Amino acid sequence: MLFFLAHVALATTWSVDVGGGGDFASIQQAMGVAATGDVIEVEPGLYAESVDFLGKDVQLVAVAGPALTVIDAMGDADRAVVFRNGESAGASLVGFTIHNGVGGAGVEIDGASPVLEGLVLGDLGDPLNGFGLGSVGAALWIAGGHAVVRDCTFERNYGQYGAAIAIQNGVLTVENAVFIANEVGSYGGAIWALSSTLTIRDSRFIDNSALYAGGDISASETDLSWLGSTSIGARTDWIGGGSLDLTDSVASIAGASFSAAFGPSGACLLGERTDLDLLDVLFDGCVGGSGAAVQLQGLGAGTGPIVDVRRVVFAGDSDAPTSAMSISNYSDLSIADSTFDGNLGGLIIDGSDLVGNLQIADSLFSDSLGTAVFVSSMNQVEVSRSTFRRNGGQALYVNAYGDVDVSDSAFCGNDGSFGAAVSMSGWTQDTHWNRNVFRENHGPGGTLEIVGYDSVSAELTHNDFVGNTAAGGAPIIRFERLDLMFTLNMLFDNGDAPIVSVENVDLGDVANFDNNLWYGNLGGALLGATFGPGNLLIEDPGVGRSWDGNCPGSDLVPSCASPLVADGIGAFPGPEQCPKPSSGPPETKKAGTGGRGCSTAGSPSAWLSGGSLSWVAGVLRRPRDRSRSPAQSRY
Repeated sequence: MLFFLAHVALATTWSVDVGGGGDFASIQQAMGVAATGDVIEVEPGLYAESVDFLGKDVQLVAVAGPALTVIDAMGDADRAVVFRNGESAGASLVGFTIHNGVGGAGVEIDGASPVLEGLVLGDLGDPLNGFGLGSVGAALWIAGGHAVVRDCTFERNYGQYGAAIAIQNGVLTVENAVFIANEVGSYGGAIWALSSTLTIRDSRFIDNSALYAGGDISASETDLSWLGSTSIGARTDWIGGGSLDLTDSVASIAGASFSAAFGPSGACLLGERTDLDLLDVLFDGCVGGSGAAVQLQGLGAGTGPIVDVRRVVFAGDSDAPTSAMSISNYSDLSIADSTFDGNLGGLIIDGSDLVGNLQIADSLFSDSLGTAVFVSSMNQVEVSRSTFRRNGGQALYVNAYGDVDVSDSAFCGNDGSFGAAVSMSGWTQDTHWNRNVFRENHGPGGTLEIVGYDSVSAELTHNDFVGNTAAGGAPIIRFERLDLMFTLNMLFDNGDAPIVSVENVDLGDVANFDNNLWYGNLGGALLGATFGPGNLLIEDPGVGRSWDGNCPGSDLVPSCASPLVADGIGAFPGPEQCPKPSSGPPETKKAGTGGRGCSTAGSPSAWLSGGSLSWVAGVLRRPRDRSRSPAQSRY
């Protein structure tokens, strides 16, 4: 049997000791002798030199780490360490502190793909250097290539563009890095990127700042992935986003948080003509100008960028003059499973030159001092399974060109300061409001206002209007210039204003009011329309209500034998969601938003606050019980 043995060149490990105890006293001397695949181990000390890897895939390692091992170019070279000859991922620089190229510059990667690991790059660059050497990427400059930066610290670096890192036409992955107090006089306090691919993973950005834009990152024509990373205290003073400033880019941000940022436009994030995907992100305490947390601008006509927001929280952005999130000229917007809580304003969307589409689902808009959601000049608008509660301004304002559909949502305790708590107008084609709850809202213009132009058709079915009030004699619900269908709704215990007002219903339009339940409303029923067949008119039972603005706390829970359920009136479940008599012991079924449900407990007549109801000649009636206290009368 023959054996063929291949000769394999074994890698050599070289030692460097500035004190003279190694193979070499100089790092560059060792680099000149080493071959690709070799390892150079550097003992503790100050190495007053610059290092060029000379195109060799060598591992250069400080054995005692950056606290004890320093490369200081002493201002004699343009960069302290350079990779300029096509080095690959086999070349690595590990465990050093880097100081003082010309203008205070650190490391340069030009057309190479090395790994930088465990480095400390601090106090590099010169705040008075203007646009000289080191003003772009003072700590690390990358031109081309595919570099990896891992477990590195960038602290107190200065420049004009990207004090910590500047990259152009390259690919960079940053993992588990820390960026602290880096500062520039132009763009990108920590990182500046142009025409590149940038991945930031499990990293921290603290107190970075830029004069113009992007306290943490300024990027143009770049694919950015920000994954599992945090930003605290980023700042921009003049123009753009406090933390991230993105132009003509694509950004994916997931598992991240941004807090205590400041910026004139988008304190945490400003995106211009940028596709954006947000997933599991927290924006907390962002303070700035337009769009306190996030501002997106898709300038110009044509096809706009796309925004996808999922499981995102906007909280505590209350010092901003407008909103937590402001979006203009975007073509497709999707917001799902997200929370806007305690902001001065919530969400502002302006379609302007574009005909865009908006979807909001399974989201909460709560305790905004102003309007929670403001939508203007969009094409299609769809809101589903969402809750709007205790907002100081309008809960929802929509001005749209196409269809508007709102379903399975709850509006509770909102105060439409300058109009109705919920308002819709514009050249909408069709609007559908189905299975929604309107409870304990108050506004000068009432609770719900829909104003149409041209041929607008509005359909409202299976909605609850409970405990709403209005000021100055305004109606609780107002319709104007519409083809209208208003059926199978429940209107219970609303305030001393007229409940529904229909105005300017032109010849040929239809005001259709069929099969609704009117119960305990103090201000009467209709203005400008007549009842259709099958409406249930109930005497005022004198039932009190709790003004807590909390949707679940004010729910009416009917028995499954209640006429509300049997006839499918209001937003309660229909008969198909209740058990049949033979299905077993009583149980409770829940459905919909705001805790709406269907209880099988109690007798068929005990469906409101323990009282009794009966059918008399097709009309629901409930006897008064004046012995009940106000507390006992709450639903």
